[in-house]
Amino acid sequence: MWAQDEALYPDPPPANAAFVRFVDAGAVSNEPSEVTLADIVYSLEPLSVTPYRPIIQGEASWQALGSVGSLNVIAQGFYTVVLTNSENGVSALLIEDILHDNRARTLLMLYNLTDLPELSLKTADAAVDIVVAVMPNTVSGIQVNPIAVDIGVFEGASTTPIAVFESLTLAQGAVYSTFVVGDSGVYETVFVATETVLE
Repeated sequence: MWAQDEALYPDPPPANAAFVRFVDAGAVSNEPSEVTLADIVYSLEPLSVTPYRPIIQGEASWQALGSVGSLNVIAQGFYTVVLTNSENGVSALLIEDILHDNRARTLLMLYNLTDLPELSLKTADAAVDIVVAVMPNTVSGIQVNPIAVDIGVFEGASTTPIAVFESLTLAQGAVYSTFVVGDSGVYETVFVATETVLE
């Protein structure tokens, strides 16, 4: 289980920019690598998530580990690009993220990047549902009040967590993303705490 923090963006982004980040959803590379989208270079560690970067809206070409492709993004949208291995090299899945439109609250997002039919976020004791029934290769989320809480990731109706994040103090206006990756009973979680969505 990994935890990451994302940093601040020093200058205002262009008005026609979308915001895009990449996640290595398993075995894209065993070493740090570079991913290029348009003319922006991201540094991606194994099983990790990059910060969001501003990308001008429209079609943009990407390159990773010798594979290439293109994505289409819309201004002011937030996107996560999931990189995985395929028979033909690296493949990219574009997921449109949930807009955080209430900065008085905290946004919690859960990404199911596994072969499990449903994942949920709950309190660690499984007593309270937070984000439920997230299907494979999708994201779901909820805006909540900023509180201190222990959160767990659960498969379906199970009360045994896949992972637990203890003693979280959810900050007002922040975004917390939980990525669950893997298959065939082997799963990893990546937890990203983002005080701001821009780098």
